[in-house]
Amino acid sequence: MSASRSTSTPEEVERGPPTLNIGVIGHVAHGKSTLVRAIICVKTMQHKAELVCNITIKLGYANGKIYRCEDGSCGRMARHRSTGTGPGTAPQQCNGNLALIRRISFVDCPGHEVLMRTMLSGSSIFDAAILLVSANESCPQPQTVEHLAALSATNLKASSILVLQNKVDLVGAEAAAKHADAVRRFLHGTVAEGAPIIPLSAQFGINVDTVLEHIARVPAPAHNLATAARMTIIRSFDINRPGSSIDDLRGGVAVGSLTQGVLHVNDNIEVRPGLVTHDRSSGTTTWIPLFSKVTTLSAESQKLTTQFRELCRGDRLVGHVLGQPSSLSPMYATLRFRCEKGGLTDPLNIGDSILLHVGSAAMKGTVKKVKGGEVIVALAGPVCAEIGEAVAISRLIKGHWRLAGSGKILGGKEAKMAD
Repeated sequence: MSASRSTSTPEEVERGPPTLNIGVIGHVAHGKSTLVRAIICVKTMQHKAELVCNITIKLGYANGKIYRCEDGSCGRMARHRSTGTGPGTAPQQCNGNLALIRRISFVDCPGHEVLMRTMLSGSSIFDAAILLVSANESCPQPQTVEHLAALSATNLKASSILVLQNKVDLVGAEAAAKHADAVRRFLHGTVAEGAPIIPLSAQFGINVDTVLEHIARVPAPAHNLATAARMTIIRSFDINRPGSSIDDLRGGVAVGSLTQGVLHVNDNIEVRPGLVTHDRSSGTTTWIPLFSKVTTLSAESQKLTTQFRELCRGDRLVGHVLGQPSSLSPMYATLRFRCEKGGLTDPLNIGDSILLHVGSAAMKGTVKKVKGGEVIVALAGPVCAEIGEAVAISRLIKGHWRLAGSGKILGGKEAKMAD
């Protein structure tokens, strides 16, 4: 959430610089986290396991700003500057007049194959995407293919995608040119066909200014700010230290992106599905929404604090949707969707067990009916979804859930809310 979007009126937000949620995707060790650090000097790997293994495991997020020299005195290559949003951050001054033109939020996605489920959860809030391809490895690598396929379920166009040929400092000019041709052939016929391919060394900051120039050109997302607020939650945690007294306890933190509307401190909110109960004797599943209030907003770090803390602990709210009471989409126990043309590696059959990704939610289900490209799936738990929303489909292959296709939600049977 941008600061303006979360604390101002819709009219004020429209006048401010647009906010862009940018997914950083690609194969493992192709330089995704290094790129974010090169642009806004923020290290997205914060968890102990990530620091030990030196790989991204959870979704990393970092916010920044892009400035542009308006009078052109800096020349094209130095016209754009970037900075983080923390205390004391400011862009390097130039001889002209620097103007804030865009607020950006990076979603650093893990590149390891076993973490594809995490990547798909983050893709639900992408307004744009940066695909990194390492110049010192053949193209494509396995997760390069899978991450690019995941973009087909996000409705992104080539104008909102950048392809970065990273680590060009490790290869010669001729090898880099041949590798760029291989990347171009790989992109042919995909959602990223026609996207710019930019050579880069994120480690040494080479050509980062060109990346900023292209980010500034990405079309601003069209969010309806005048309607009821809706926020997709991609992370949640408890900020209270063990042993804190009752008087010192604070609420839980939800991290995500507003897809529509505006939120303010003290707004009443509803979170769906909330508490989910499975009755084994009757075989029924019910849900109870959570109602709370926004206590703090830290928009520059995309954090929102609510009054319930226990349920935020350990990413328990990932897959939930937050918004104004009685304004959220229905909860579905079964989903009916149409598979995208050419969107499945293998046809679905009745009885197949699959994993559906709707928004940031990942829910297992069983195929109940397949007819004319339409599929009906009984879900293991309720999911908050909208008609026309994209859905990604994963299958269990060699013990790991792998992306198998995508589709569009047509409807379904609503889940029962507990009395």
